[in-house]
Amino acid sequence: MKYFACFFLLRQYYTHMANNTQKEYLLKAASIGLLAGFINGFFGSGGGLAVVPLSEKLLGLDMKKCLATSVFCMFFISAAGAAMYFVKQDMEPKPFMPYLIGGLAGGVIGGIIMRKVKILWLRRLFAALLFVAAVRQVFF
Repeated sequence: MKYFACFFLLRQYYTHMANNTQKEYLLKAASIGLLAGFINGFFGSGGGLAVVPLSEKLLGLDMKKCLATSVFCMFFISAAGAAMYFVKQDMEPKPFMPYLIGGLAGGVIGGIIMRKVKILWLRRLFAALLFVAAVRQVFF
């Protein structure tokens, strides 16, 4: 259910899509959320990498909205997963506090910079990130 909740918030954008009805749009968005949640749960990360290209192609959102939506959704999906690990005592949060502080600062800085970068360059940078991640997984 948590995977569908954040995409339910996207329903405001369905009016911008000429070829989709609200029901089709919500079904596509919920399917993307399900896939992202599965990827995140199975691999421990990476669900956002599925959200961005699928939201752009299937939902017709521009790249900046896709990136912002991905971050927003992954926050809740990750928080839910982290809470489950914490409750089951499968994690120790104290050693990761510096990482969290740096991650929060990096997220704010990245969000500010992203708003100033043209969509074409965002696409290119995102594609490069996917390529590097794929090569790293295959060869290293």
